[in-house]
Amino acid sequence: MARKRTRPQYELIGFEQDQDIHIPLYRARITESAIRLLNEHGLMELSMRKVAEDLTVQPASLYYHVKGKEQMLQLLADKICSEMTSPDASLPWTKQLLQWGEQFRNVLLTHQIHKNNTDTM
Repeated sequence: MARKRTRPQYELIGFEQDQDIHIPLYRARITESAIRLLNEHGLMELSMRKVAEDLTVQPASLYYHVKGKEQMLQLLADKICSEMTSPDASLPWTKQLLQWGEQFRNVLLTHQIHKNNTDTM
C-alpha cells in the first residue's frame, strides 16, 4: 500500500512567489501561441522565431516538438478545422457541400489570415 502524502502534490519547494516557473512546451501550447500570433499579425508575419519569442523559449526548443514551419502550419490547419461540425447528412450531397463550404468560410473568417493595412487610413 502506498504511503499517504504529507504535502500537496504540486507544491513547489524552493521557489519564491514572484519567480517565473518554467512551463513545459507541448504541441497544444505551441499551436495556441501560433493561432494568437496569426490573429494578431497575419499569416505572412508568422514564423517559428516569433512563436518561440511569444512562448519565451529558444527557437531550437520548438523544433523538438514541431519539425518546422510546414508542420506548424499543418497543426494550425487541424486546430482551425476542428472548430467545424459535419454537414447535415439528410441533405443531398450538393447541399452538404454548400453547407460545409459556408461553415469553412465562417471558421476562416474568425482568424486573421491576412493582416489588413487599412488601420492607418
